[in-house]
Amino acid sequence: MTVKAHPGAVLKEKFIASVGISVRSLSNRLNVEHETLQDFIAGKKSLNKALALKLAKCFETTPEYWVKLQIEHDRSKRKI
Repeated sequence: MTVKAHPGAVLKEKFIASVGISVRSLSNRLNVEHETLQDFIAGKKSLNKALALKLAKCFETTPEYWVKLQIEHDRSKRKI
C-alpha cells in the first residue's frame, strides 16, 4: 500500500501551482508564518483546525476537505 498524499503536497500541486501564487504570498494572505506554511507543504507539519479554516476560505473549499486529506494521509501511514 502507498501513503496517501499529505495535504501540504495537495496544496502545492493542486492549488498553489494552478493559481500561480508564491508560498510567501500565500502565507501573507492566510496570515500564517512563512516557515509554518513551508513546513506544512513539505509534510513536516500536520494540518490544524485554524489552517483548515484559512485554506478553505482562501481556495473556496471546505475545512472538511482539508481534514479528510490529513486523516487519509495519517491512516495510510499507519497501515504501512
